[in-house]
Parts: sequence; structure tokens; C-alpha cells
Amino acid sequence: MKEANRQDLVIVKSNEIIEARYKLNVREQKFILYVASLIQPEDAKFRFQKVRIADVAKVINPQDTKWGGIYKVIEEIVYSLNTKPLRIIKDNGEKLIINWIASANIKPKSGYVTFEFSDELRPYLLQLKSHFTKYKFKNILHLKSAYSIRLYEILKSNQYKGEVTYELEYLKYILGLEDKYPEYKAFKRRVIKRAEEELKARSDIYFTLSEKRENRRVKYLNFKIFENKIASSKTTVPKPVSDNEILEQRIMSLGCTRKRANEIINKGFDNIKIETIKTKARKFYKTATTYIEAKLNLVESEQKEGRVVNAAGYFLTALREDYRNEKLERQLKDEKRLREKKKQAELKKEKEVAYRKLNEQVAAQRQSIIDNLLDLDVTILDGIMEKAQDSALFRQAYQAEKTAYDNYKKFNPLIRAQIHKLIMDTYPNQFKVVGEGQKELEKLKKEIMALS
Repeated sequence: MKEANRQDLVIVKSNEIIEARYKLNVREQKFILYVASLIQPEDAKFRFQKVRIADVAKVINPQDTKWGGIYKVIEEIVYSLNTKPLRIIKDNGEKLIINWIASANIKPKSGYVTFEFSDELRPYLLQLKSHFTKYKFKNILHLKSAYSIRLYEILKSNQYKGEVTYELEYLKYILGLEDKYPEYKAFKRRVIKRAEEELKARSDIYFTLSEKRENRRVKYLNFKIFENKIASSKTTVPKPVSDNEILEQRIMSLGCTRKRANEIINKGFDNIKIETIKTKARKFYKTATTYIEAKLNLVESEQKEGRVVNAAGYFLTALREDYRNEKLERQLKDEKRLREKKKQAELKKEKEVAYRKLNEQVAAQRQSIIDNLLDLDVTILDGIMEKAQDSALFRQAYQAEKTAYDNYKKFNPLIRAQIHKLIMDTYPNQFKVVGEGQKELEKLKKEIMALS
């Protein structure tokens, strides 16, 4: 499927699914939404979908495509999807739990994956007449946060009203976050603010947020929803937002003009006029971007506590004089360290899984070559057995009254490994492809050790 066609694919979903409770990661959501966009409007029942692996790869952006990696990624996605069913609560209180996929057929090197949606999803994806939401796949294609995709769909389903209000705890529930982010400010920073930035930069809608409190705690969130005319007027998918663009948007949200925001970003540490303060700031912060982000975090934190009236003015002063909140900076550093540690652990786990699977592939390939050699000429084992005489372990197990092949079949795995090594040394040209796999294994092993 060509790029332009993929961008023009349309997703149509029942609003009951959009507000159902489920928690999928970015890859899983994009996979499901891409597949849903392939459903034909006239379909009365689900057909087996045959999807090109190359198209799926472009949608979910896998990091590792070597040694059949994309097939592994799709297999993991399909398996994971059915461990994360969606839950729909009916008006009468009935709870419906539905798996996403009924079956999938993934054939390595075929270039395709074939699968079928769970039939229980039929009322929510096929021949919808009312209470549904329709949008182009390109509007979520470049969103990087799973929660940005969910919030996009939720807000898109309410766009016709111009605004929607959710109770905070209910919104967290349908996002699958009822047990996470007990502090509202963390939820707002990591989920709402990120979605706000991503939707503004990459989709056809954006929103502004206002909070309603009860007993001084945020109880309700009101989203005002607007058409993103700049993004929706483009014929191509918006380019990924840069770090500077995110900084610019955050500074502008405090009340600064775009011109002033860019001046601040370009000046970096030179926003500080007093040299002694500037010198200390350069030592404390790694980059000018990190410095500006720290002051933005400070202002946003103070705003939430109700201690700032003029956010832009406070930000500029904090920037010039290097205001610090050590507790906040320590908390943010701890959170960043935990994220990096978690990311490293996940990466290590991925590489360990890749190593095990590749090791199995290499072993199977090596055994297949050995079996083929022996099928062609079993007498090669006679010469190999003579070379193996130096091994005491071999001499103990070898039975002279039996043929070389009968001995080979009876050897334990350790001795067979010795024989295999001798066969490989004797016929190196036959095992070049295995050598490439072995190099990849060594590389993976070093990468895993580096992550330990």
C-alpha cells in the first residue's frame, strides 16, 4: 500500500468502544487501528484480513527488523492484545469483556500476516448507523503516546459538541490508569499535557483544559475541542514535533508571544545577565534546553499550587535569576531515572528474547546442515571419529563394535557438540551462514551485558 493511501485510510468505531476501558501500548493501538481502517463499509461480517508485513512495519515502527524481527514484533503484539481485552459497561450495568483477535496466522518470510477480529466486536466496527466516530488514520499515525491516541479518539467523538467534561477518576478508569498517578499533577503532566502538545502538532483537533475542584481537589476536567486548521489543511502527515517546538509551545502557554519564546530558546544560558549565576547554571545543568525545561517545570508546579498569578513574569524572573525548587528537581530527576531504568530493563528483556530465539534458529540451521551432510555421505563420520580420539570423554563413550553413525546417535549432547564442532571445522564453507548468525549472537550478548 502506498504512503498516500495509508494516510487516507478511515477508521470508523462505535463510541462504546472509544469509551470502553482498555490499556494498549502505542504499537498495539496503531496495529488495531490500522487493521480496523481496512474494514470495508459494506462488510456484514468479519473477513480474514491479509495484511502486508511491510505496511504494518511502517505503521508500528519496529526497532529491530533483523533475523525476522518484524514477525516477532507482530507475534508479540497479537499475543499481547488478547491479554488486554476491552471492557464495555452497558447502560443497564452489564459488563462485556471482549478479546480483540479471534485468530492470526504469521508465516515467517511470507511477507503477510493473516488474522480475524473477534466476532464479538462486530456490532462495534461493522455497518454502524449511529453513535460512531469517524476519522482518518493519518491523525494518529505519528502520535507517540498511547494516551494521546486514546484522548484523541475520546475528544474526536465529542468534537461536534465543542466541549466535554469528565470526572477525573472516570477518565483515568477508561484510560486504564485508575491505579496509577495518584497525584493529579503527575497525571496532568504525563498524560494530559503530552496529549495536548502532540494533538496540536500532529492531528486535526486540539484542546484547552479547565479544571473544576471540590474540597480543593481537582474533581472534573473540561475539554474545549477545536479544529486544528493548520494541521487538517495539510495534504501530508505533519512532521514530528521537535524539542524546540515543544519548548516553544510550553513557553507560549504561559502567556509569552511566539517571538519572545524563540528569543528565550535561542539565548539559552544568556537569558541570565549576572555572570556568577550564569556560571553556576552552566555547571549545574547539562544543556541550555535542560535549564529552560527546569524553569518551566518550576512555574507549572507553582501554578498548580496557586502561588503564581503572572506565569510569564514569574518564568522570566526564574530564568534570569535561576530560581530553583530542589525538592521538585529531585523528584523529576528520580522520575527520569526510574523511566530510564525501566526502559533499560525492557530493552534488556527484548534483547534476551531475541537472543534466545536467534540461538534456537542458529542451532536448528546448524543441525539441518549437519543432517544434510550425513544424508549425502554418512562415511564422513569415520574421519570425524578419528579426530575425536583426543577427547577422554569421547573415548569413554565410544563403542568400537558399533558403526560411527550408531555411536553418533547414542552420544550424549556434550559429545555430540564436540562432533558437530569437528564437522564444522572440517567443512567450513558449508557453515558460513551459521557463522553470520553466530556473529549476531555475540553482538546481542555484548549488548545484553552492557545493559546489565
